[in-house]
Amino acid sequence: KIGSPYLAKIRRVQQTFGLFTNKITDYEIISENGIPQKPKQYSTETLSDAGYNGLSSLTTNGLHFYFNPEARTTRNFLNAGVDVFAECANGWAHSNFIVHQNSLDSVFLAIAFRVGGTTIRTLASSTVDTLKLVRLSKNILITSAPSLVSIGVNATSQIPIQLKGHASVITSLTIRITQLIQDYREDRVNSAELIAAILREITSVATIYGIQAFVPEIVKCLPLDSLRASVVTCVTVAAVTFGVSIASSWVMNKWREGRNKKEFLNLCKQLKFSPNATDSEIDSQYRRLALQVHPDKTHDDGSGFKKLTKEVQRFHELRLQNNISQDKTETQKIIERLKQFLIDPMAFLRYFAQKVTPSTDSPVPMLS
Repeated sequence: KIGSPYLAKIRRVQQTFGLFTNKITDYEIISENGIPQKPKQYSTETLSDAGYNGLSSLTTNGLHFYFNPEARTTRNFLNAGVDVFAECANGWAHSNFIVHQNSLDSVFLAIAFRVGGTTIRTLASSTVDTLKLVRLSKNILITSAPSLVSIGVNATSQIPIQLKGHASVITSLTIRITQLIQDYREDRVNSAELIAAILREITSVATIYGIQAFVPEIVKCLPLDSLRASVVTCVTVAAVTFGVSIASSWVMNKWREGRNKKEFLNLCKQLKFSPNATDSEIDSQYRRLALQVHPDKTHDDGSGFKKLTKEVQRFHELRLQNNISQDKTETQKIIERLKQFLIDPMAFLRYFAQKVTPSTDSPVPMLS
């Protein structure tokens, strides 16, 4: 019942997922008064997920080796190759996941590739000391968790599409913040370092998101075809992200160095230590101060002794960080010994009793 003249347009889009490139073909057929005209066809080619992930990993590792000559070892080169291969495999699994409309088989395949790639990379970068089943399993689970959550979220149709694109980043950020809070609870970082680290993580995520959104818009202005544009976008995003990460680490290290220097000078003043004191001089001063607050003498809960021992332990740690210690191996031994004193205050008396020889005039420091 449509009167003449009229136009009918039929459009069909076909997307082909290849190993390294994807091809999108757009067919357009226009009929005028029921008579088909000459069809039009447009084709664009871009990097596939496998190609994008692999090129991004290759760019990041290449920049790392370029700016860190000491990292150019055979082991590190092999690890970089494993990383590139694993990222390509993960990208291919993600494409397969999309092609098969989130089928159960494609979900399991994507999970297997992600966990398998993470396991291979973790084993390749592990040392003899870290090759323990529990620790390896924990590292693999933590590293794989963001991708596994993303796969699960994308496979669930009830979840809003706005959340699906951010599930991996939200999970990764949550895990990282949880790890930082755990470090704070175990006294590995103080409150100021905790807040600074959390702000750094949030700022990094926001910056990377901005880079990923901004760079493609800039590349569109260049006279490049779709494939070259996707390659330039991939390399640029990876390079800028690497630069942001390096700059963020540099700022954090400078801030930490300033705080550590201030803390070191405060401990020198508080404990009456010379900044350039030797291990034996510090040992002697610590022994003199500790004998005054040891629970065997004060008959209290030992809080004063523990506070002093923690401060001296921290003083030695700062000496190592600031490269002030003359013998780093001996200083590390002292730190381990102080940790033992915190667990067992009587170990302090036993240790210094052994150091006092019968020929000296100093009394054996047994106070009970």
